[in-house]
Amino acid sequence: MAKQPKRKKSRRRGATARANAELGAHMASLGLEAIEAYKVWCRQHGFSAALSKTWQERRQERAAHERDQQAAQAEEAVRQHVAQLGLDGVAAYQTWCRQQGLGDAVHKSSAQRSKELKLHQQIQSTQALHKGRKHSRRTKDIIHQLWAGAIAEEELRTEVLRLIYRAFVGLAGDQRAQLRDLLLHVEKRASSLLDARPALHRLGRVDGNTFVEALGALARHSDAWQQSPSEWKPDSRNPRRQFAALVRFLLARYDVPSCLDSVWFGGWDQEAQRQQGWFVHVGSGQNIRTADLPLVFSKRMAHVFAEAPSELTATEALRWAQVMGQGGSEMLAQAVIATELGRNFAEESFWSTVVLFFVENPMLDPDMVGPIVDYINHQKFVPTEEGEPPQPNYTMKGRGAVKLLRQVEEWHERLARDNRQPGGSWAESGIASFEWEDDKEEGLRWTIRELTSKRELTLEGRAMNHCVASYISNCRRGSKSVWSMQVADPEGYSARVLTIAVHNPSRNIVEARGRFNAVPRQSGKNPKNKTLERPYRELLARSGAVLRKWIEAEELGRTTRAY
Repeated sequence: MAKQPKRKKSRRRGATARANAELGAHMASLGLEAIEAYKVWCRQHGFSAALSKTWQERRQERAAHERDQQAAQAEEAVRQHVAQLGLDGVAAYQTWCRQQGLGDAVHKSSAQRSKELKLHQQIQSTQALHKGRKHSRRTKDIIHQLWAGAIAEEELRTEVLRLIYRAFVGLAGDQRAQLRDLLLHVEKRASSLLDARPALHRLGRVDGNTFVEALGALARHSDAWQQSPSEWKPDSRNPRRQFAALVRFLLARYDVPSCLDSVWFGGWDQEAQRQQGWFVHVGSGQNIRTADLPLVFSKRMAHVFAEAPSELTATEALRWAQVMGQGGSEMLAQAVIATELGRNFAEESFWSTVVLFFVENPMLDPDMVGPIVDYINHQKFVPTEEGEPPQPNYTMKGRGAVKLLRQVEEWHERLARDNRQPGGSWAESGIASFEWEDDKEEGLRWTIRELTSKRELTLEGRAMNHCVASYISNCRRGSKSVWSMQVADPEGYSARVLTIAVHNPSRNIVEARGRFNAVPRQSGKNPKNKTLERPYRELLARSGAVLRKWIEAEELGRTTRAY
């Protein structure tokens, strides 16, 4: 019998099977099982409902599915966040954000949401503290128990009570009793001082910057009290004014400049104690010149110190008086205190000569003070890779303003293009980024983002034509952070508007500059006298308002008045 030839498999059947398998796998990646469901999904997403597609088309569909999942996750995160805040919907959430001075964008970073939850808890704590007479009696009882050491910190439910607990720590004998009596009287007469929020916005959220902690610092000076706190009666409902009146009632027989109030909000380290001594010294009738100051004061400086603006901190007021007392202008004084010199008196014997240089060159643009201080600091104090600063013996003797300005400009330009500095990146500061959509300006979206690498700082400096690259070493050490404010329109156009420097330990904004070091408050005026396009000047003029929103959202302070 003849052998039958083998029957060949149908190539068409094999190709069909493979196509069906690929379609099934593709549908499974989209979370679909039935072909009709797949067709419906395709039409809903603007794709063809055909079953046979190229790999590029299927990749686009998988990308769309991934976007759907991300959007769903984002919406679920919003829902959970709104529920944690005890609100009943997105509209209520946006209203709450606006009431608290926060951005009302729905989608925010985890850091921003964490800040909102913390604020919500603080609001609840404050409301609970002042809820009624029953709770008032309970607060008094807790103060007595904290004085007696009968409650552990972990048993306390509110931040205010935890702050009171910590205020008692380290006190003994009479000081503990004095703090107890002070807290009880304040709870009765001025309960708004029992608050966990920052007392001085200028200082930001730092240790010591609450009224409760300031009351603790006052108790440590109880041996200098002139009167018993039980005799004090507030004549204002404003917490700042109440505290100012209380501290003067207890410690001052003579007028004390209001700028010295800030010394009570710096904690209890050695420097804080030193500054609190200035208040006691002046309050007892002695001259500020004879206090334990970090700089030498003349009679004229001491005179103008008493007239320092009330919004300044004590250290800023000292620098302000140093400038004004030597004949400098108020604009120059504000420019100097906006630099590191407004917070730091290290190497004061040298920096006092720099301040005198500024005063003796009255035609120098105050907007150049910051760049000059940066340049001098790097020349004299910042080590290079070899270990020594470029000019460790740098002095101001014989310096001319014109030549110095040329050197500063050349240094800035060199920094903007120099790639030989150590590279790499550094850790984030912990301050949250910011997003805000301006509905009144055709949907402009403003963002403030931290720059965390040498490359990012270099690109920022090149784009903005300023010396932000000089912050690399400070950023690497974690003492400062640099942020870029940018804006984008619905069509995708984006632009850098402002570069912001933050002093991380105090969370204070120390510098805010636009292109060519332009400042927002002057609608684009820049010390290099470079021409700035009108669209950019308009954005720069609006950047100050955006910056203030970020300050409120993150509870930042500020030492610069450039916006």
